[in-house]
Amino acid sequence: NDAASALWDAVGGTMGMEAGNAALGLHGIVPGTGGYWGLTTTTVSGELGLLSDLTSARSPLPAAARRYELNLMHHVEPAQAWGITAAATAHSRPAVKNGWLPLGPDGQWVINSIGVVRHARQRLDIAVLSSGQPSEAAGIRHAQAAARAAAPAISNPAAGCPGTAVQFTPNSHATPAAA
Repeated sequence: NDAASALWDAVGGTMGMEAGNAALGLHGIVPGTGGYWGLTTTTVSGELGLLSDLTSARSPLPAAARRYELNLMHHVEPAQAWGITAAATAHSRPAVKNGWLPLGPDGQWVINSIGVVRHARQRLDIAVLSSGQPSEAAGIRHAQAAARAAAPAISNPAAGCPGTAVQFTPNSHATPAAA
């Protein structure tokens, strides 16, 4: 992804990302080793913190920067409009950033999807992180199913825990952030 590589270089790679994480108070997001941004690891709480920084007026990010990033997330390539978008109310404009990466000798995939959707008249920040997926397509299906299952639980406190998100992973390790 040329745009992500250019951004990685523009912020100063690993050191710039670490400085940005510190400035935003983000925890659990660790830049990829060897200068590979695609091997950055993350956690649900780290991704939800980032989404909060993009949507909150109390964010340390200037309003113009938040609008710019959310606008990019609202206008992803149609082929990349999957994942958490499955939980969005019809005809709404979800903001999404997906990541995918084949990782490991067994050809398993990391599939992640984060973003902001409208569901049941509420704005929801959702992060679905997964690893160990047998294929890219299976991982996308699982991410979409997790988002569809989480949205009603988040938006209806009687049905679940408000403000929760999903980490779908077969292990307890941080999940690579992927592409």
